[in-house]
Amino acid sequence: MDPVAGRPGGPQEVWATAQLAITYRRQVGRDELPESFVYDSDRLELHFGQGVFGAVTQKMRDYQVSGQNVLDGWLKRRTGPPSRRAISQLDHIRPERWLPAWSEELQYALSVLWHLVELQSAQNELLDRVLMSPLVSVAELQRRNVLPVPDNAQRSAPAPPQTDPIPGTEGFEGREPHAVRPLTVEKSSPADAPTRPRRSRNPSAAQSSRGKRQDP
Repeated sequence: MDPVAGRPGGPQEVWATAQLAITYRRQVGRDELPESFVYDSDRLELHFGQGVFGAVTQKMRDYQVSGQNVLDGWLKRRTGPPSRRAISQLDHIRPERWLPAWSEELQYALSVLWHLVELQSAQNELLDRVLMSPLVSVAELQRRNVLPVPDNAQRSAPAPPQTDPIPGTEGFEGREPHAVRPLTVEKSSPADAPTRPRRSRNPSAAQSSRGKRQDP
């Protein structure tokens, strides 16, 4: 968050600063679920059934990550057939119409694509500078006493103190533990208890009694 640099706090403020402004110009029909986009390069519009989103540049429409088109993948995950990795019957339950929340999600995705396209030239320049920079060799790290790693640096980090809660668990650490009653074994009545011969702890006594039973 840096309002001076044009990065205000909060997701809504971030989307408001996106240029070009992505607008939802015409709604997608409630009873339709098109399976492909139609791009109008003259109007800079992305048509999805009856719906129209803009402004969308050609670079935004063609943007890829690891060889996969981002917009096509976004749409396929929502309207296409279930994945080959589907193992549950729930994975085969697919929507039959366009969901209103998807319109807002698509605006967000288009805004992100616009920023990525704008940063592409700067990212390429940074990558070239990194590749052209000298490499740090193992010998140089040894000369600077970075390697070998000392024993005190190989030890695991100490556990965080209890006063610092794990992010996302605020409010849970300070709760009182639930009152859990100890597990008790229900006592059976003497009439229900099976009768078993009691063993003698004296081995000689056990042997003598065993010998007596063998006498005729």
